[in-house]
Amino acid sequence: MMAFFRSMDYLDKLVNDFISEVIGKDVLDLVQYLRKKNNVSEFKLAEHFNLTVNQIRNMLYRLYSHSLVDFTRKKDKKKGWYIYYWDFYLKRALDASLAHKEKRVGMLKDLLKREETSQYFVCPDNDVRLGFEQAIECGFKCPECDKVLVQDNNSRKIQRLTKTIE
Repeated sequence: MMAFFRSMDYLDKLVNDFISEVIGKDVLDLVQYLRKKNNVSEFKLAEHFNLTVNQIRNMLYRLYSHSLVDFTRKKDKKKGWYIYYWDFYLKRALDASLAHKEKRVGMLKDLLKREETSQYFVCPDNDVRLGFEQAIECGFKCPECDKVLVQDNNSRKIQRLTKTIE
């Protein structure tokens, strides 16, 4: 049973990290609120968070652009306006979070492979970092300051990338 709760904590963290990174940290409180409710009007959300309706709509539209929320539109009989009621979809958020994480890991693996298989040269003043071919084109001299380039020891970068991927 404890493993289930730990995995739920992990999934919550995964979703929150995705939302923070891709959509913005400012929507996390809104998401937490929507997760506990169904069909919440944007006016109630604005009142609850002490924000304008336009600020709430901006956050909701950012979530909507990633299909994490959806709405139902109902017409107010007194005023004739349409009122939008919003729901958050955790399953969609989990799917989007996992897809984002997989894409990011793939990019990091590509970068790690390049770091492991290529030689890089740097300026002693850290002006530039060039690949072997670029360094040859520049005559192994910095294009910024004209100092002789030295081979980069990228072992720490490789270690950091490996740890990040894990």
